[in-house]
Amino acid sequence: MSLTKELESKANEDIINALNDLIDRYLREGVSIYDIKKYFKPIRIFNILLKDIHYAGRRYLKDDEDYISYVRKIFNDVILDRISEIETNNMNKNISEKKIIKFDNFINESFNFNEISIDYMFSDIEYSDNDMDIISDFFKTRPEYISSKNAKYNTYTVTDFKLDVLRNNRVNFDVLILSDNQILKMISNTVRYIVSGLYSKIPKNVEYMGIEIKPHTFMDKSSLKDSVSKLISKEDIINYITTISKYTFESKYGDYYIWKKIK
Repeated sequence: MSLTKELESKANEDIINALNDLIDRYLREGVSIYDIKKYFKPIRIFNILLKDIHYAGRRYLKDDEDYISYVRKIFNDVILDRISEIETNNMNKNISEKKIIKFDNFINESFNFNEISIDYMFSDIEYSDNDMDIISDFFKTRPEYISSKNAKYNTYTVTDFKLDVLRNNRVNFDVLILSDNQILKMISNTVRYIVSGLYSKIPKNVEYMGIEIKPHTFMDKSSLKDSVSKLISKEDIINYITTISKYTFESKYGDYYIWKKIK
């Protein structure tokens, strides 16, 4: 699937609006956000969701398979955002936000990844069997010499019979590979983690001279999320993965980033 930025923006807007309307309808009927996430997980039930949103954004994609996976990804992101908001805010959604606090002028220009676990970073980034072909091309070896080591972390083991450094006619090394989309998903995971953490630090109520306010109601959540997003680059994610995995970053290969570890 390949969309221009303009078409992707239109598709995202249509799908996100339709999904939020659907989720709001279920919430009004007393269904929890966690039950909504669980309910639509099976593909058969997810097809019902597509009908309920009247196949919003479908005209921008060429085939049904692309559309279903595209909506599934957006649905998962919308659900995670809703859960994050509920868990960190627990605020009354009916309170009007009359004053907006802007974050761009005072948010820090750097941060560290120390509190983010590798499991959280790799959550929901998906796994692709096509990675073996990319590894085969990059290392000039045959696909049958490549085996999956840990699908969760996108790592593989490569047996290279061309080298004989171990004097047993082969040498093994491990490879970690991530696509450009997976790196972007990691950025999204990082932003969600930071925003949730920031909200958890904000007091629910502040009282002064008998006046009580709820700080959350004065904040523009979208502005905060955008501001945090500007702080995180692909290079930050690559450096973090290199540090925590102990793999050596080899190169960017097309739309893929490749790390290597010699056993």
